[in-house]
Amino acid sequence: MAKGFTGNGHSRWLPMLPDLTIRRAGESDIPAIRHVAHTTWPAAYSAIISPAQIHYMLDMMYSEASLLRQMTREGHRFFLATRSSVCAGFASIGNWDAQSVKLHKLYVLPEAKGHGLGAALLGHVTALAVEEGSRRMVLQVNRRNPAVDFYRHHGFAVAEEAVLDIGGGFVMDDFIMQKQLPATAPVNPGM
Repeated sequence: MAKGFTGNGHSRWLPMLPDLTIRRAGESDIPAIRHVAHTTWPAAYSAIISPAQIHYMLDMMYSEASLLRQMTREGHRFFLATRSSVCAGFASIGNWDAQSVKLHKLYVLPEAKGHGLGAALLGHVTALAVEEGSRRMVLQVNRRNPAVDFYRHHGFAVAEEAVLDIGGGFVMDDFIMQKQLPATAPVNPGM
């Protein structure tokens, strides 16, 4: 992937990818978010958690009602990555504390992986967090998820381990990862 930055005003940290657009998602985008989630979760988690837990968590976090609640009452901001007008991934962030933002979700369709979409989404929400004054980004990821390496590559480190009871007889066995954010967005990051 060629390094560079778009002139489309979406983000100073957005790598140039042909026909890539990242935009804020709204309630009308819930079906697209659900499609990406229901496509990526079995591919991402089938070797890590049971099919029953995948189904339980998809229902818990990606039902229309849950996504609407996250957007309207819980302060999660969703962003869609589209290529050729097709939603290929999404991310969501929300305030964690006065100085920190939490990356709640970052998923890219399996067939779109390896083309820089995940890095573009992460760069977009990171730039937004920096512009809003956040000094740290935190996230939770299953400790056996290969995405741990992606996050390490992008400057995150494991801060703690957590086993969280999510109901239904299931737990999330996660790393809490974090990275410090710069005070201002770099002019030409990654170049």
